This record gives sequence, C-alpha cells and structure tokens, in this order.
Amino acid sequence: MALNLRDVSLCCVWIISVELGKGNASLRINPVGPKDAGRYLCQVSNAKGTGKALIELDYGAFYSEPRLNIYVNSTTVTVQFETEGFPKPEVIWLGENNQNLNYHLEIHDQTEDGLYYIKSSYEAQKPVVNVTFTLKNHLLNQNLQRLVFLSFGKDLLSL
Repeated sequence: MALNLRDVSLCCVWIISVELGKGNASLRINPVGPKDAGRYLCQVSNAKGTGKALIELDYGAFYSEPRLNIYVNSTTVTVQFETEGFPKPEVIWLGENNQNLNYHLEIHDQTEDGLYYIKSSYEAQKPVVNVTFTLKNHLLNQNLQRLVFLSFGKDLLSL
C-alpha cells in the first residue's frame, strides 16, 4: 500500500489496517488542520491486482459569532465586527437601501488554531446608522448577516 500524503507529518497519521485483508484501507489524520487540505492517493495491491483511490480533503471552520464594537467620536460613528474562522471569507457591508458601502477589512494570518482573524468596520458620518454586515464562508455554506441600527442625538456626537 502506497500513500501520497502531501506534507502531512506521519506522527499524526494512522493507517487502519484491521480491514486491509478484506480490501478495506482507511486513513485517519488527527488532528486535521488547514495544512492537511489537498489530494491524497491511496494504492492497494494484492494477487488480484491493484486498486487506486484519489480523494480531496477540504478544510473549513465555521466563523464564530461576530463580536460587535461601536466607537463614537465627535464627527463619526464606527461599527466594527470581529470573528475567526477558515477559509478567508467574503465580507459585504450594505446601507439601508441595499447599496454597497466602502468599508475597512483586516484579515490577520492564521491564529494558533489555524483560523483567520477578521476585523471589519464601517465608518458613518451621520448620527443615524442603518447597515447590514454580511460574512460568507463559501466552503461551508455559512452566511452570517447582522443588522445594526443606531440613532444618536446631536448632543451625543458633540461631546
């Protein structure tokens, strides 16, 4: 049996051979992480011939519930969301009329857990904020959508 394991360290790979005599070979990678994503080729040979199987492993992690931060100063209101997940997401900010908004996005390299740390913010110049933040993880069909509506009096913004 030959395995092409990309860059997987053999310390975390087990070939489960109990069923090997019956023609059933299993591969277990534990723990699995982003670096394990890729194609794997398994080849088994016996007196009856050779069999091959090619599998592709995708790795994904759902994004955590986005944490909301609101920053108010004398002229602007900034709405910010932070979250972690994998792979890199699509981020969209929409205004109250579903128009695309210009926003700031920071994607930090993977954390210890192999996740991306995302920080995205929208800055409004007026005392009423009505925006929708959307984060999409296409690999896992995850779609997080958070509506933010804020209304400040002029007195609050003049502090």
